[in-house]
Amino acid sequence: MDDSRDMTEVKKNIIIASPNVDFANSLKRFFEANGLNVVETVVILEDLIEFVEKLNHQKIPIDGILLTSDIAKKGGDKRLEYLSDYLLNIRTRFSHINITFLSNEPEGHPLLAELVSMGVYNIILKKEGVEGSIDAYGIISGFYKPAPFSSVAHFRNIDPSIPWRKIQQGGAPLTINVKVVNEPNKNETPKQTKDDWPEKDFPLFPESSVETAEINEMRTESQVTANEEFRMDDINISPKEQTCLNEGVSSLLPSIYDNTRLISIISPTSSGKTFLLGHLLNYLPVDTTVLDRSRELNNFPIKQKCYSHRPERFGEITVIESRGEREIIERSEVIIFVHTPHSYHREKYISLMNEILKSGIFVLPIMNMWSEDLPISAHDLVGKNVMAIVPYFPEWIAKTWAGKLLHITQLEQLASYLGKPIQR
Repeated sequence: MDDSRDMTEVKKNIIIASPNVDFANSLKRFFEANGLNVVETVVILEDLIEFVEKLNHQKIPIDGILLTSDIAKKGGDKRLEYLSDYLLNIRTRFSHINITFLSNEPEGHPLLAELVSMGVYNIILKKEGVEGSIDAYGIISGFYKPAPFSSVAHFRNIDPSIPWRKIQQGGAPLTINVKVVNEPNKNETPKQTKDDWPEKDFPLFPESSVETAEINEMRTESQVTANEEFRMDDINISPKEQTCLNEGVSSLLPSIYDNTRLISIISPTSSGKTFLLGHLLNYLPVDTTVLDRSRELNNFPIKQKCYSHRPERFGEITVIESRGEREIIERSEVIIFVHTPHSYHREKYISLMNEILKSGIFVLPIMNMWSEDLPISAHDLVGKNVMAIVPYFPEWIAKTWAGKLLHITQLEQLASYLGKPIQR
């Protein structure tokens, strides 16, 4: 039995700590689709210990924390020394928790050396200006098989030109007051007030302390000025190999000899592809094969069968969602290219669209989440005739569409168009 299959047998309880709510929620969906259980998402650093202590008090085991370096930022101050001290608290109190640290800081930064010294070995550096430089499957693997010391030993080599502590002796744990709610007896329903909460100080190091009032002040200001430096563009979630099935993209796709029409819904970044695919399937025939590699369509009330592996038989139409993998583009007969008003101008959209157009593949551009309030037409934004303009739905943000599909006329018309012969 391969290691990837073993990893999915036991669910790990994970906390995601990042100031970017969209980034955290997107990773949460991805992690849970691949066998992890995300019990909390934290957007303010000062809340992290409180959540960990609360879950520990409720006897909910925490196996790992994914934390981004930008969560400590306050205004223009990165507060990296404070972040190191804060993590030392967690390592001292909960040394069994596997911490994965996504860092904006370069190799040679003293923060990385201090992380290694406190036993944080899952350190991943973001490559500046390189989209998809962080492998999402590698993050998941790290929660099951932590990196060895040898893989991060080089981070102990500090660049002396980087400003850091006046005395290079590592971090000093903070003394932080955390209040934990005692869970009431199931047979009783007493009301609890703040005065009923027991106080815990951990760890107790009187030589370095932060007053509760100061932390509360940090929390308020940090909530307002948190800088969202990590975004989904930094994460590569293109499955090179399925963690549960050990199958690559090539073995998943139909060949040119299969009696099916491969239709790909493509966009280099998050643009509502899953939303469109879930609703488009509502209007496509039952004899449609859905290649759902990340298993994100599990909660959709669709009538077609979804496969995360190559099925024995393909239907008349095969639909797959893609970030623009070359092998998918080359085998597609029709490509539905999804844009949003705020992403059409990005360099990767332009280059990928030009590449697809030059290949001669039939392309149907769609403008998703369109608002009539914008002072320019969707046709002008895309620069090509748009096949459909899907309006902005408040339900999309609330995610209620996963349980009950909306009726979208534009996609109903698109589905009927896909059934016609392609005129090249």
